Amino acid sequence: MLEERIRFHGYDPDARAQFRKGSFSLLTSKSEGHPLVLLESMAAGCIPIAYDIEFGPSDIITHGVNGS
Repeated sequence: MLEERIRFHGYDPDARAQFRKGSFSLLTSKSEGHPLVLLESMAAGCIPIAYDIEFGPSDIITHGVNGS
């Protein structure tokens, strides 16, 4: 069951340590300006996955190079 494999942790003051543990991060919003969470994820070596919206993620992520 997915409930046994997926947990939503909420706010974490040491998010970088959590990103280091993860294989990827998801940004599921369809409208973003310049999401810092993508930069934080990438800086910790955690591959970001986001919608290909016109502004924001598409300005930061190069598909197949540093995210999807």
